[in-house]
Amino acid sequence: MALSIGVVEKEYNTLFKERAALTETVNKLEQDLANAKSQLNAIHGGVQVCEKLLAKADSDLTLREAEKELKPLVEQKSE
Repeated sequence: MALSIGVVEKEYNTLFKERAALTETVNKLEQDLANAKSQLNAIHGGVQVCEKLLAKADSDLTLREAEKELKPLVEQKSE
């Protein structure tokens, strides 16, 4: 009887450690997902601002055309 209790206890401890590792992995993945959502929301907000500015200026530029025009200016400022 003592042997079987020892085996069960050992298996329980192994499973408990695996559960802890999986819980840690899930928590990390949830945090990564939250960060990705935050970045996506920020990018989406930036796109909306660009669209509003283009509409306000009665511009016929598409966002891709605007990017082609603005990208060199941004790169010049960052240098």
